[in-house]
Amino acid sequence: MKKITFIFFIFIFLSISTISFSQTADGTFRLRSLKISKTIFQEQKNIYSSVRSSANLNELKANETIVGFQIFNFSTKNYEYKECLFLCEGQKCKVFADNSCIEKAKENVSLIVSNFDNKIYPNVCSWFGLPVIPQKLYLPDDKIYIVLTSKLGNYSEGYVAGYFDHRDLSEIGGNAKPVLFMDAINSDISDYNNKLNNFYRTLAHEFQHLVNYSIRLSMGKAEQERWLDEAFSMFAEYIYSGTVGNNNERIPPSPHLVEYLKKPSVDLTNNSDKLWFTESELYKQYGAAFVFMAYLTEKYGGDNETLQKLFIKELVRETRTGNNGINDILYKTNKKCDEIIFDITVDKNWFFEIWKGFTERSKLHPERAAGQIEESNKVLTNATMRDKYKHNTLVR
Repeated sequence: MKKITFIFFIFIFLSISTISFSQTADGTFRLRSLKISKTIFQEQKNIYSSVRSSANLNELKANETIVGFQIFNFSTKNYEYKECLFLCEGQKCKVFADNSCIEKAKENVSLIVSNFDNKIYPNVCSWFGLPVIPQKLYLPDDKIYIVLTSKLGNYSEGYVAGYFDHRDLSEIGGNAKPVLFMDAINSDISDYNNKLNNFYRTLAHEFQHLVNYSIRLSMGKAEQERWLDEAFSMFAEYIYSGTVGNNNERIPPSPHLVEYLKKPSVDLTNNSDKLWFTESELYKQYGAAFVFMAYLTEKYGGDNETLQKLFIKELVRETRTGNNGINDILYKTNKKCDEIIFDITVDKNWFFEIWKGFTERSKLHPERAAGQIEESNKVLTNATMRDKYKHNTLVR
Protein backbone atom coordinates (compact mmCIF):
# COMPACT_ATOMS: atom_id res chain seq x y z
CA MET A 1 0.00 0.00 0.00
CA LYS A 2 1.18 3.50 -0.81
CA LYS A 3 2.35 4.88 2.51
CA ILE A 4 1.57 8.49 3.29
CA THR A 5 4.55 9.89 5.18
CA PHE A 6 4.37 12.96 7.38
CA ILE A 7 6.97 15.52 8.37
CA PHE A 8 6.21 18.30 10.80
CA PHE A 9 7.87 21.61 11.38
CA ILE A 10 6.41 23.61 14.24
CA PHE A 11 6.82 27.33 13.78
CA ILE A 12 7.92 29.57 16.65
CA PHE A 13 6.06 32.85 16.80
CA LEU A 14 7.69 35.42 19.06
CA SER A 15 4.83 37.88 19.45
CA ILE A 16 1.16 38.44 18.76
CA SER A 17 2.07 40.89 16.02
CA THR A 18 4.15 38.22 14.31
CA ILE A 19 1.27 35.79 14.45
CA SER A 20 -1.10 38.26 12.87
CA PHE A 21 1.08 38.45 9.79
CA SER A 22 2.30 34.83 9.72
CA GLN A 23 -0.80 32.73 10.21
CA THR A 24 -2.87 32.34 7.08
CA ALA A 25 -6.64 32.07 6.86
CA ASP A 26 -8.60 30.63 3.95
CA GLY A 27 -11.19 33.07 2.62
CA THR A 28 -13.23 30.76 0.39
CA PHE A 29 -15.74 29.44 2.92
CA ARG A 30 -15.70 32.65 4.95
CA LEU A 31 -17.07 34.37 1.87
CA ARG A 32 -19.37 31.54 0.92
CA SER A 33 -20.92 31.56 4.38
CA LEU A 34 -21.81 35.26 4.21
CA LYS A 35 -25.36 36.13 3.24
CA ILE A 36 -24.62 38.81 0.67
CA SER A 37 -27.52 41.26 0.73
CA LYS A 38 -29.69 41.90 -2.30
CA THR A 39 -28.55 45.53 -2.17
CA ILE A 40 -24.90 44.56 -2.49
CA PHE A 41 -25.73 42.11 -5.25
CA GLN A 42 -27.63 44.78 -7.13
CA GLU A 43 -24.67 47.12 -6.82
CA GLN A 44 -22.46 44.39 -8.22
CA LYS A 45 -24.82 43.80 -11.12
CA ASN A 46 -24.68 47.49 -11.92
CA ILE A 47 -20.93 47.26 -12.52
CA TYR A 48 -21.09 43.79 -14.05
CA SER A 49 -21.04 45.26 -17.55
CA SER A 50 -17.96 47.28 -16.61
CA VAL A 51 -16.19 44.13 -15.43
CA ARG A 52 -17.11 42.26 -18.59
CA SER A 53 -16.22 45.09 -20.98
CA SER A 54 -13.13 46.36 -19.16
CA ALA A 55 -10.95 44.46 -21.61
CA ASN A 56 -11.18 42.27 -24.65
CA LEU A 57 -10.02 39.00 -23.11
CA ASN A 58 -8.91 37.79 -26.53
CA GLU A 59 -6.40 40.62 -26.84
CA LEU A 60 -4.50 40.82 -23.57
CA LYS A 61 -1.17 42.66 -23.78
CA ALA A 62 1.34 42.23 -20.96
CA ASN A 63 1.96 45.40 -18.93
CA GLU A 64 -0.62 47.29 -21.00
CA THR A 65 -4.09 45.77 -20.70
CA ILE A 66 -6.23 46.78 -17.72
CA VAL A 67 -9.01 44.46 -16.52
CA GLY A 68 -11.52 45.25 -13.79
CA PHE A 69 -12.22 42.81 -10.96
CA GLN A 70 -14.58 42.76 -8.01
CA ILE A 71 -12.43 41.91 -4.99
CA PHE A 72 -13.98 41.10 -1.63
CA ASN A 73 -12.66 42.97 1.41
CA PHE A 74 -13.03 40.64 4.40
CA SER A 75 -12.56 43.49 6.86
CA THR A 76 -15.43 45.62 5.54
CA LYS A 77 -17.41 42.65 4.17
CA ASN A 78 -17.96 44.42 0.88
CA TYR A 79 -16.85 44.01 -2.70
CA GLU A 80 -14.48 46.61 -4.12
CA TYR A 81 -13.96 47.30 -7.81
CA LYS A 82 -10.27 47.40 -8.70
CA GLU A 83 -8.51 47.79 -12.00
CA CYS A 84 -5.70 45.30 -12.44
CA LEU A 85 -2.81 45.24 -14.88
CA PHE A 86 -2.33 42.11 -16.97
CA LEU A 87 1.21 40.88 -16.38
CA CYS A 88 1.76 37.50 -17.95
CA GLU A 89 0.07 34.45 -19.46
CA GLY A 90 1.14 30.85 -19.03
CA GLN A 91 -0.18 27.59 -20.40
CA LYS A 92 -2.75 27.29 -17.61
CA CYS A 93 -3.07 30.77 -16.09
CA LYS A 94 -3.22 34.52 -16.58
CA VAL A 95 -1.77 36.76 -13.89
CA PHE A 96 -2.98 40.25 -12.95
CA ALA A 97 -2.09 42.70 -10.17
CA ASP A 98 -3.60 45.86 -8.72
CA ASN A 99 -1.58 48.99 -7.96
CA SER A 100 -1.02 48.07 -4.32
CA CYS A 101 1.45 45.29 -5.16
CA ILE A 102 2.39 45.93 -8.77
CA GLU A 103 6.16 46.13 -8.33
CA LYS A 104 6.41 42.98 -6.24
CA ALA A 105 4.11 41.21 -8.68
CA LYS A 106 6.22 42.18 -11.69
CA GLU A 107 9.37 40.90 -9.98
CA ASN A 108 7.86 37.49 -9.28
CA VAL A 109 5.25 36.88 -11.97
CA SER A 110 7.42 34.45 -13.96
CA LEU A 111 7.87 32.33 -10.81
CA ILE A 112 4.12 32.29 -10.17
CA VAL A 113 3.32 31.25 -13.73
CA SER A 114 5.99 28.54 -13.79
CA ASN A 115 4.96 27.12 -10.42
CA PHE A 116 1.26 27.09 -11.25
CA ASP A 117 1.70 25.64 -14.76
CA ASN A 118 4.25 22.98 -13.85
CA LYS A 119 3.48 22.09 -10.22
CA ILE A 120 0.12 23.20 -8.87
CA TYR A 121 -2.18 22.74 -11.86
CA PRO A 122 -1.04 19.26 -12.96
CA ASN A 123 -0.84 17.85 -9.44
CA VAL A 124 -4.17 19.16 -8.18
CA CYS A 125 -5.91 18.07 -11.38
CA SER A 126 -4.37 14.61 -11.29
CA TRP A 127 -5.84 14.04 -7.81
CA PHE A 128 -9.14 15.92 -7.95
CA GLY A 129 -10.04 16.36 -11.62
CA LEU A 130 -9.95 19.09 -14.24
CA PRO A 131 -11.77 22.38 -13.65
CA VAL A 132 -14.93 22.80 -15.71
CA ILE A 133 -15.40 26.39 -16.85
CA PRO A 134 -19.07 27.18 -17.66
CA GLN A 135 -19.63 27.80 -21.36
CA LYS A 136 -22.07 30.59 -20.52
CA LEU A 137 -19.11 32.75 -19.50
CA TYR A 138 -18.00 32.89 -23.15
CA LEU A 139 -14.32 32.94 -22.29
CA PRO A 140 -11.66 32.42 -24.97
CA ASP A 141 -10.06 29.53 -23.06
CA ASP A 142 -10.14 27.60 -19.79
CA LYS A 143 -7.16 29.29 -18.16
CA ILE A 144 -7.27 30.28 -14.50
CA TYR A 145 -7.06 33.96 -13.58
CA ILE A 146 -4.69 34.72 -10.69
CA VAL A 147 -5.22 38.20 -9.25
CA LEU A 148 -2.54 39.57 -6.93
CA THR A 149 -3.65 42.24 -4.50
CA SER A 150 -2.89 43.80 -1.13
CA LYS A 151 -4.29 42.60 2.17
CA LEU A 152 -7.67 40.95 1.65
CA GLY A 153 -8.43 41.22 5.35
CA ASN A 154 -6.92 40.65 8.79
CA TYR A 155 -8.18 38.60 11.73
CA SER A 156 -6.82 38.14 15.21
CA GLU A 157 -5.58 34.71 14.16
CA GLY A 158 -3.99 35.90 10.93
CA TYR A 159 -4.68 37.31 7.50
CA VAL A 160 -6.70 36.10 4.53
CA ALA A 161 -4.07 34.62 2.25
CA GLY A 162 -6.37 33.90 -0.67
CA TYR A 163 -9.83 32.88 -1.77
CA PHE A 164 -12.01 31.56 -4.58
CA ASP A 165 -15.46 33.13 -4.94
CA HIS A 166 -18.04 30.64 -6.21
CA ARG A 167 -20.15 33.56 -7.45
CA ASP A 168 -17.56 34.17 -10.17
CA LEU A 169 -18.73 30.98 -11.86
CA SER A 170 -22.39 30.77 -10.89
CA GLU A 171 -23.81 34.28 -10.37
CA ILE A 172 -24.61 36.97 -12.90
CA GLY A 173 -23.07 39.56 -10.58
CA GLY A 174 -19.68 37.89 -10.24
CA ASN A 175 -16.45 38.32 -12.18
CA ALA A 176 -17.60 35.76 -14.76
CA LYS A 177 -14.14 34.19 -14.76
CA PRO A 178 -12.40 31.39 -12.84
CA VAL A 179 -10.42 33.63 -10.47
CA LEU A 180 -8.09 32.97 -7.56
CA PHE A 181 -7.44 36.09 -5.47
CA MET A 182 -4.11 36.05 -3.66
CA ASP A 183 -2.50 38.27 -1.03
CA ALA A 184 0.87 39.30 -2.48
CA ILE A 185 1.99 41.52 0.40
CA ASN A 186 2.37 39.19 3.39
CA SER A 187 4.06 36.31 1.57
CA ASP A 188 7.53 35.71 0.17
CA ILE A 189 6.58 34.88 -3.41
CA SER A 190 10.20 34.57 -4.49
CA ASP A 191 10.80 31.57 -2.21
CA TYR A 192 8.98 29.30 -4.64
CA ASN A 193 10.99 26.14 -3.94
CA ASN A 194 10.23 26.08 -0.21
CA LYS A 195 7.82 23.31 0.81
CA LEU A 196 6.50 25.54 3.59
CA ASN A 197 5.87 28.65 1.48
CA ASN A 198 2.41 29.96 2.39
CA PHE A 199 1.75 31.72 -0.91
CA TYR A 200 2.10 28.65 -3.12
CA ARG A 201 0.49 26.27 -0.63
CA THR A 202 -2.47 28.64 -0.45
CA LEU A 203 -2.61 28.83 -4.25
CA ALA A 204 -2.86 25.02 -4.39
CA HIS A 205 -5.45 25.06 -1.57
CA GLU A 206 -7.69 27.62 -3.30
CA PHE A 207 -7.31 25.99 -6.72
CA GLN A 208 -8.71 22.77 -5.26
CA HIS A 209 -11.75 24.73 -4.05
CA LEU A 210 -12.24 26.06 -7.59
CA VAL A 211 -11.83 22.62 -9.17
CA ASN A 212 -14.20 20.99 -6.70
CA TYR A 213 -16.91 23.62 -7.04
CA SER A 214 -16.69 23.79 -10.85
CA ILE A 215 -16.98 20.03 -11.26
CA ARG A 216 -20.02 19.78 -9.02
CA LEU A 217 -21.60 22.84 -10.66
CA SER A 218 -21.17 21.29 -14.12
CA MET A 219 -22.89 18.12 -12.90
CA GLY A 220 -25.77 19.99 -11.31
CA LYS A 221 -24.82 18.72 -7.85
CA ALA A 222 -24.85 20.50 -4.52
CA GLU A 223 -21.62 22.15 -3.42
CA GLN A 224 -19.47 20.05 -1.14
CA GLU A 225 -19.80 20.41 2.63
CA ARG A 226 -17.29 22.72 4.25
CA TRP A 227 -15.45 20.13 6.34
CA LEU A 228 -14.87 17.74 3.44
CA ASP A 229 -13.98 20.43 0.91
CA GLU A 230 -11.42 21.79 3.38
CA ALA A 231 -10.08 18.27 3.89
CA PHE A 232 -9.55 18.05 0.12
CA SER A 233 -7.77 21.42 0.05
CA MET A 234 -5.52 20.59 2.99
CA PHE A 235 -4.60 17.38 1.20
CA ALA A 236 -3.92 19.43 -1.96
CA GLU A 237 -1.37 21.49 -0.01
CA TYR A 238 0.23 18.28 1.18
CA ILE A 239 0.61 16.68 -2.26
CA TYR A 240 1.86 19.95 -3.71
CA SER A 241 4.69 20.14 -1.15
CA GLY A 242 6.11 16.92 -2.57
CA THR A 243 6.73 18.61 -5.93
CA VAL A 244 9.10 21.31 -4.66
CA GLY A 245 12.27 21.38 -2.59
CA ASN A 246 15.22 19.04 -2.76
CA ASN A 247 13.21 15.82 -2.39
CA ASN A 248 9.71 14.43 -2.96
CA GLU A 249 8.75 14.21 0.70
CA ARG A 250 5.43 15.83 1.55
CA ILE A 251 4.82 18.13 4.50
CA PRO A 252 1.38 18.44 6.10
CA PRO A 253 -0.11 21.88 6.73
CA SER A 254 1.27 23.85 9.65
CA PRO A 255 0.29 25.04 12.22
CA HIS A 256 -3.02 23.27 11.62
CA LEU A 257 -1.83 19.73 12.26
CA VAL A 258 0.19 20.63 15.33
CA GLU A 259 -2.78 22.48 16.83
CA TYR A 260 -4.96 19.44 16.25
CA LEU A 261 -2.44 17.16 17.93
CA LYS A 262 -2.33 19.50 20.93
CA LYS A 263 -6.15 19.62 21.19
CA PRO A 264 -7.45 16.48 19.53
CA SER A 265 -11.06 16.72 20.65
CA VAL A 266 -12.68 17.86 17.40
CA ASP A 267 -16.22 17.81 16.05
CA LEU A 268 -14.91 17.22 12.54
CA THR A 269 -18.13 17.03 10.51
CA ASN A 270 -19.72 20.06 12.15
CA ASN A 271 -19.85 22.82 9.51
CA SER A 272 -20.62 25.71 11.88
CA ASP A 273 -18.95 29.09 11.44
CA LYS A 274 -17.95 29.08 15.10
CA LEU A 275 -15.74 26.01 14.75
CA TRP A 276 -14.19 26.93 11.41
CA PHE A 277 -13.73 30.69 11.76
CA THR A 278 -12.68 31.34 15.38
CA GLU A 279 -9.07 31.46 16.50
CA SER A 280 -9.34 28.87 19.26
CA GLU A 281 -10.91 26.28 16.97
CA LEU A 282 -10.11 26.79 13.31
CA TYR A 283 -6.54 25.48 13.08
CA LYS A 284 -7.30 22.21 14.83
CA GLN A 285 -10.41 21.80 12.64
CA TYR A 286 -8.28 22.10 9.52
CA GLY A 287 -5.69 19.76 11.00
CA ALA A 288 -8.30 17.15 11.83
CA ALA A 289 -9.74 17.42 8.32
CA PHE A 290 -6.31 16.74 6.86
CA VAL A 291 -5.72 13.71 9.11
CA PHE A 292 -9.08 12.28 8.07
CA MET A 293 -8.38 12.68 4.35
CA ALA A 294 -4.89 11.22 4.67
CA TYR A 295 -6.20 8.20 6.61
CA LEU A 296 -9.15 7.66 4.27
CA THR A 297 -6.92 7.80 1.20
CA GLU A 298 -4.27 5.45 2.55
CA LYS A 299 -6.61 2.88 4.07
CA TYR A 300 -9.38 2.83 1.46
CA GLY A 301 -8.03 4.51 -1.67
CA GLY A 302 -6.00 1.58 -2.95
CA ASP A 303 -2.49 0.19 -2.68
CA ASN A 304 -0.87 2.58 -5.14
CA GLU A 305 -1.07 6.25 -6.01
CA THR A 306 -2.90 5.69 -9.30
CA LEU A 307 -5.78 4.00 -7.49
CA GLN A 308 -5.76 6.63 -4.74
CA LYS A 309 -6.14 9.39 -7.32
CA LEU A 310 -9.10 7.61 -8.90
CA PHE A 311 -10.64 7.16 -5.46
CA ILE A 312 -10.47 10.86 -4.62
CA LYS A 313 -11.75 11.90 -8.05
CA GLU A 314 -14.77 9.63 -7.57
CA LEU A 315 -15.38 11.08 -4.12
CA VAL A 316 -15.30 14.61 -5.56
CA ARG A 317 -18.01 13.58 -8.03
CA GLU A 318 -20.24 11.68 -5.60
CA THR A 319 -23.85 12.87 -5.79
CA ARG A 320 -24.30 13.19 -2.05
CA THR A 321 -22.06 15.40 0.08
CA GLY A 322 -20.09 15.02 3.31
CA ASN A 323 -20.65 11.87 5.37
CA ASN A 324 -23.24 10.54 2.95
CA GLY A 325 -20.93 10.79 -0.05
CA ILE A 326 -18.20 8.94 1.82
CA ASN A 327 -20.66 6.25 2.87
CA ASP A 328 -21.77 5.84 -0.75
CA ILE A 329 -18.27 5.41 -2.14
CA LEU A 330 -17.39 2.91 0.62
CA TYR A 331 -20.56 0.83 0.40
CA LYS A 332 -18.67 -2.31 -0.67
CA THR A 333 -16.39 -2.13 2.36
CA ASN A 334 -19.24 -2.18 4.87
CA LYS A 335 -17.67 0.86 6.47
CA LYS A 336 -19.32 4.14 7.40
CA CYS A 337 -17.73 7.59 7.71
CA ASP A 338 -18.35 7.68 11.47
CA GLU A 339 -16.66 4.31 11.87
CA ILE A 340 -13.59 5.54 10.01
CA ILE A 341 -13.42 8.59 12.25
CA PHE A 342 -13.43 6.26 15.24
CA ASP A 343 -10.83 3.96 13.63
CA ILE A 344 -8.38 6.84 13.45
CA THR A 345 -8.54 7.17 17.22
CA VAL A 346 -7.73 3.52 17.88
CA ASP A 347 -5.30 2.80 15.04
CA LYS A 348 -2.31 3.83 17.12
CA ASN A 349 0.24 2.22 14.81
CA TRP A 350 -0.89 4.53 12.01
CA PHE A 351 -1.69 7.57 14.08
CA PHE A 352 1.58 7.76 15.96
CA GLU A 353 3.55 7.05 12.80
CA ILE A 354 3.01 10.69 11.93
CA TRP A 355 5.52 11.59 14.67
CA LYS A 356 8.07 8.92 13.82
CA GLY A 357 11.38 10.27 12.68
CA PHE A 358 10.58 13.86 13.66
CA THR A 359 13.98 14.30 15.32
CA GLU A 360 15.91 13.03 12.31
CA ARG A 361 13.86 14.87 9.70
CA SER A 362 14.00 18.12 11.63
CA LYS A 363 17.63 18.34 10.54
CA LEU A 364 16.31 19.39 7.12
CA HIS A 365 15.24 22.69 8.66
CA PRO A 366 17.06 23.00 12.02
CA GLU A 367 16.25 26.71 12.30
CA ARG A 368 12.52 25.91 12.26
CA ALA A 369 12.73 22.89 14.53
CA ALA A 370 15.01 24.39 17.17
CA GLY A 371 13.54 24.04 20.62
CA GLN A 372 10.52 22.13 19.35
CA ILE A 373 11.70 18.52 19.43
CA GLU A 374 11.42 18.32 23.19
CA GLU A 375 7.88 19.70 23.06
CA SER A 376 6.92 17.20 20.36
CA ASN A 377 8.33 14.29 22.31
CA LYS A 378 6.26 15.34 25.32
CA VAL A 379 3.15 14.99 23.19
CA LEU A 380 4.31 11.54 22.13
CA THR A 381 5.08 10.22 25.58
CA ASN A 382 2.39 11.91 27.64
CA ALA A 383 -0.09 9.24 28.77
CA THR A 384 -2.90 11.76 29.09
CA MET A 385 -2.47 12.88 25.50
CA ARG A 386 -2.37 9.31 24.26
CA ASP A 387 -5.58 8.63 26.10
CA LYS A 388 -7.17 11.64 24.41
CA TYR A 389 -6.11 10.34 21.02
CA LYS A 390 -7.48 6.91 21.76
CA HIS A 391 -10.88 7.95 23.05
CA ASN A 392 -11.68 11.43 21.77
CA THR A 393 -9.67 12.30 18.69
CA LEU A 394 -12.51 13.22 16.36
CA VAL A 395 -15.93 13.73 17.86
CA ARG A 396 -18.62 12.30 15.61
